[in-house]
Amino acid sequence: MEKVTNQKGRPIKSITLALLIDLIGTSIVFIAGGFAYVYYLKNSGLKNSEVIEAINHIYPMSPFLLISIFLASFISCYAGYFCAKTSRTNEYRNVAVLALINAGLCFSLSGSYSLAHITILSVGNALVFFLGAYLWKRKASKECHNL
Repeated sequence: MEKVTNQKGRPIKSITLALLIDLIGTSIVFIAGGFAYVYYLKNSGLKNSEVIEAINHIYPMSPFLLISIFLASFISCYAGYFCAKTSRTNEYRNVAVLALINAGLCFSLSGSYSLAHITILSVGNALVFFLGAYLWKRKASKECHNL
């Protein structure tokens, strides 16, 4: 049986680790997706210069990006779950801080994407973080009721 402690978590550590989980995990998803997309383009008969052109001018709502965003959402959901789990107190506040930091990074690293696209992605990502926190809170409350 698991030992239940009433210790407070460490919010700064929780937020930092959750941010690292999200950034590293989503980076891996997008890099792997990029390799898969290049492989697909090469196998469809495009020359190297055409592949580079296709990568440089990818449409923000292309199937490649939408699939990558969908897969990265699972990692972001886990990051929100992890943040809430390790916080142990003020879980939603800490997840909100995580979402704000993540949105700030998205806006600062947005590159050529429009403000509307970055805003939609940031709001969506924040909702996914909160979904993860909600899943943790629901699991924790069920465990408390089962004791």
